[in-house]
Amino acid sequence: MKTNLLTSLFLFLFIYVNGQEDLTYEFIFGIELRECQKSGASLTNIEDIDKKTDFTIERILSNGDYVIHIIEFSNIDSSEGDNARLVFIDTESNVKRYFLLPKADFDKNSKVVVKLPKNSFTFGAVTVPIKFRFGSKDDQGNRERFFDFTGDINIGLSAGYKLRPYRNDKFALNFLAGISVTSVEIDEQTTNGFVSTNTKASALTPSLSIVFESQNFQFGIFTGIDFLSGELSDNWVYQNKPWMGIGIGYGIFNKDDKKSPETQKTPN
Repeated sequence: MKTNLLTSLFLFLFIYVNGQEDLTYEFIFGIELRECQKSGASLTNIEDIDKKTDFTIERILSNGDYVIHIIEFSNIDSSEGDNARLVFIDTESNVKRYFLLPKADFDKNSKVVVKLPKNSFTFGAVTVPIKFRFGSKDDQGNRERFFDFTGDINIGLSAGYKLRPYRNDKFALNFLAGISVTSVEIDEQTTNGFVSTNTKASALTPSLSIVFESQNFQFGIFTGIDFLSGELSDNWVYQNKPWMGIGIGYGIFNKDDKKSPETQKTPN
C-alpha cells in the first residue's frame, strides 16, 4: 500500500510540473501583428513589435496560426522601450492582450529562448551507476559484513529542487529525493548461508541525491537504503544499512524533453 501511495504521489507531481512549464519565444526581427481575442477572433488594432520581444503561445488555431501573449520586460532598458502597452489592455486590472501570429512568421521570425527561474521544482528518473556498501564488525571484532560495490539496476522516480545560479541554462544543482525498485545481487556470503547460489532480488529503495549538471555532463552523489522483503530481509547483511553512490557522465538524471509547439495540445 505504501508503494502505491508513493507511486501516486510521484505521478501527481509529474503531471503538475509538466502542466506548469511553458516555452518562451523571442522575435528575431521586428514585426507588425494584429490584436485578437484569446479565442483567435481578429480585432482592428495593429501594433509594431520590436525584435527581441519575448512571447508565449496561448493557443494554436485550426489553420496553424498562433495566438500569443507578449511577456512584460523584467528590466526596462531605454533602448528597448516600455512594452507594458503590449502586455495588458488595462494595467490596473492586468487584462492580457493577445495577438495573431501567422505560422509562416512564427517559423521564420522566432526562436526559443531560455527564461528559466532561478529555483524550480524538478522531476525525473535517476540512475546510480556505482553503489558502495560499507563493512562493519561486531563488539567482539568479528566481521559482520564486508565492504562491497555494485552496479545495481534502479527503476524509479525522483523529485526535488533545482537551483540555477544567475538563471544560467548551462549549470544547475538538483537536490532530489526518490523511490525506486532495485535489483540487488545476493549470495551465500551476504545472506549468512541462507541462499547457496548467486541470484538477484528486488528491493524497495528510498534515496537522497545531489546532481550537478553542466550542459550534457552530470555528476551525482547519492545515498539510500535497500529493503528486501520476506525471509531475505532477516538474513541479508546489508538490510536497512545505508549505501553511498556516485555517478559521472550523461543521463544520470533524465528529464522529459519539451514538445514542439505543433505537438502541444491546444488550450481550451
